[in-house]
Amino acid sequence: MGRGGSGILVPPAVYSSLRAPGGYGRTAAAVGAHTHAHNALTALLNDDHSQYLLAPRAKLRIVAPTGAPYSDPKTAIEACAAGDTVLILGGTYDIAATITIPANNIAILGASRDGVVLNFTAAGATHCISATSKNGVQVRDLSVIFPAGKTGNCVNASGCSDWLIENVYFEGPIPNAKSFLYFYTSGARHRFHRCQFLHNSNTGPYLIYLSAVTDCELDGCHIISTSIGTPYCIIIWSADRSFVTRNRVRLTGAGTACSALYIRDSNHVRLSGNIIVADDPGAWFGAQAYTFGAGNWVGCVIDENTFVSAGDVGIGIWLTSGAAGSNFDDAKIADNLVLDFATGCHLVNVRVREARVHDNAWRTCAAGLTDAGTNTDAADNT
Repeated sequence: MGRGGSGILVPPAVYSSLRAPGGYGRTAAAVGAHTHAHNALTALLNDDHSQYLLAPRAKLRIVAPTGAPYSDPKTAIEACAAGDTVLILGGTYDIAATITIPANNIAILGASRDGVVLNFTAAGATHCISATSKNGVQVRDLSVIFPAGKTGNCVNASGCSDWLIENVYFEGPIPNAKSFLYFYTSGARHRFHRCQFLHNSNTGPYLIYLSAVTDCELDGCHIISTSIGTPYCIIIWSADRSFVTRNRVRLTGAGTACSALYIRDSNHVRLSGNIIVADDPGAWFGAQAYTFGAGNWVGCVIDENTFVSAGDVGIGIWLTSGAAGSNFDDAKIADNLVLDFATGCHLVNVRVREARVHDNAWRTCAAGLTDAGTNTDAADNT
């Protein structure tokens, strides 16, 4: 192992690349790049991420505007083998084509969320970042800018599992039926933590779309949309055992009409501790649970959320089904604050086994709980 200037042991390949002629020379720019790379590596190791950097035969690929082995994040990422790490130092990087994830267990790490900007520039139907059947990918501590005129997704992942997207800022005019995060088809265990999404368009997207995946977490994220037509902000569709917790959603702009949290045909999902606020929402839903045909929505929990509307319109929490055979067994709706909607909570065809609606507060709503189904246990709602 080589030893860095602060006494940290680093892998031979990393140490050699930092010292290699042509990699880092003796110019002021090169020494500065070397210092930033070394400091970033030190921080990663001190933050107990060494398992990603010290994997057998894994490589650390450093990206910087000047003086580093790579100046283009796309080139560095697509050169990776399984287990490699790409460390992107501060700067704005214009990227004209899709970044395709080439292997499993790749870590894409920015030096800081605000200091590293991946600025995608091309319009058209391609995605910004795309992966098919690639597992264990990390994307952390950087910003992604989505361009006007692009009709693909920002991150498009099909058949993937075990992704971590953490502390990433996303911004752009996401078009109709497209997403910042689009994860689908037989994946599992994705984690989206502490991300921020700024949607600045008047079309109707699905800002976060999880479909045919299981055991996922969306936690501590902040979503701002400035006029979004008729979309669903967060979709959980056939995504059993998923958690949507402690997120903040702010909808602004006249004419907004949407479902902020939309759960369809998913079992054992929990929506907890979210704050959803709409300034001028029109007829919208804070949380909408829906089954199509004889679908299922079993053992789901909506608790400790705050839904704030404007002007006594829309429904705070709405459970509905498309057919009489739909199954809403053992649903629980508890300890939510629903403010300034037309209806606090509306249940349609919620039946088979008991749905519990307890200890919710419907404040300045024209109606509190309306129930068109059967087998509902309602108590202590105010």
